[in-house]
Amino acid sequence: MALAIEELKMKTRVWEIVERQLEDENDVIRKQAVITLGVLGIRHTSVFLALLEMLEVDTNEAVRIQVIRTFSTLGIDNINVKKSLKKKKQGGGILGRESSKALEILDRRSEVQKELMLHSFIIQ
Repeated sequence: MALAIEELKMKTRVWEIVERQLEDENDVIRKQAVITLGVLGIRHTSVFLALLEMLEVDTNEAVRIQVIRTFSTLGIDNINVKKSLKKKKQGGGILGRESSKALEILDRRSEVQKELMLHSFIIQ
């Protein structure tokens, strides 16, 4: 699905639809919109900003949990994301547990990327 959307140059159109859904009053629609971003791998700056804001202000815990999972799915390890996840981790509860998992995933991904970069510089 993600490849088809990319191939058909529809990513911008999909983002516009999903962006409206992120602001919907219905919690289920917002949660599904966040899932869609992760599944489709949409990583625009506007996606990052929208998700970061939702993590801080969305009134529904399930939506915020999905935002946390989407950060790790998309590999968004921006310093502001990590700061927010660390804050949620300290708060405990389910958001804290999910944030802890996401931070571990992002840290592992970061370590793998560093190793790959180092190996690319090795002269054979």
